[in-house]
Formats: sequence, C-alpha cells, structure tokens
Amino acid sequence: MAGLDPLQLTRSLIRCPSVTPAEAGALDLLERTLAAIGFRCWRLPFQAPDSVAVDNLYARWGEGEGPAFAFAGHSDVVPVGDAAGWSSDPFGAVIRDGRLIGRGAADMKAAIACFATAAERFLARRGSGFAGRIALLITGDEEGP
Repeated sequence: MAGLDPLQLTRSLIRCPSVTPAEAGALDLLERTLAAIGFRCWRLPFQAPDSVAVDNLYARWGEGEGPAFAFAGHSDVVPVGDAAGWSSDPFGAVIRDGRLIGRGAADMKAAIACFATAAERFLARRGSGFAGRIALLITGDEEGP
C-alpha cells in the first residue's frame, strides 16, 4: 500500500496560502485526503461578532461507542511579513539542504499531514479490528483574532 506521504501532503498544504482568515484550499485538500481514506467530513463555519466567517473541518473515522482519539490543529498561517526577508517563496514548499521552507512548515501544516498519515497507517493495520473512532478537528482561524 503506497499510502499518504507526509512530506508531499505537507508541501501541498504549504502551497495553499491560507493566511487567516483565507482558507485558500488547505481545508479542501485535507477534506479530500481524509475522505479518500474513509473519514466522514463536515465543514463547520464560525463567525464571531465583528469578524469574518471562517471554516473549520471536523473529520471522523468510525461510529458508535468505544474509544475516541482526536487530533486538533489549524491550517491557517500568519501573514508573510516582508517577503524580501524570505529565502524562497513562503508558499513554494521548497526543500533546501534537507529542510522544508514555507509558511506552516513548523506551525502547523506538517503536523496536520502527520496526523492524517498516522491515522491512515493505524487504520491500515487495525481498521477492521478497531472499535473506536479517530477524528481530526482543524480550525481555519487559530492565528486570527
């Protein structure tokens, strides 16, 4: 089974310029990825007074009772700031000298890619024998007001 590649998924997420509050395709990509490995996905829009609406993603594998494990994170990133200060395109997901460079590489698009990959690998080994649930709750507005 080829499965998810956490590095490639991270690079794809970084290439989505999801600066708060823009989703910019990051949640769409994650939703498609998780649905392909058997997760049911729901978009949960939220809007506080005097703010713009943002999407959140809730994805769940499994139904009913039993143990539940949830990953939580965010797909949005802070603004780039002075683009001249970057050694490459902040949304280019360049690998240089063995390091991934891009907005969200450390906080927290790489972690989200690892969440999805870990869930996929766990389910590949234990899926039919696992009586619990796995969920991801990903907000699109952790970095905002």
